[in-house]
Amino acid sequence: MAATAIFCIINSWNEFVFANFLTSIHAKTIPTSVMMYLSVSGVKWGEMAATGVLAVIPVLVFAISVQKYMSRGLTFGSVKG
Repeated sequence: MAATAIFCIINSWNEFVFANFLTSIHAKTIPTSVMMYLSVSGVKWGEMAATGVLAVIPVLVFAISVQKYMSRGLTFGSVKG
């Protein structure tokens, strides 16, 4: 259950399509706010990279803190033989 919850959190954090269509101009999620740095005149690489790093940090901290449960949950259904 914990491994499934972990993967659900990671996938929902990175979901772009639903967040792009379901949020308004005043409330944006991190993946959709990264796309604001793309324009017709060019790409603001520095701002995009900084926002991307800030978006990865919570998921990375969460995955490191529950790494023991992830590996146990992934191998729980395996057959020993």
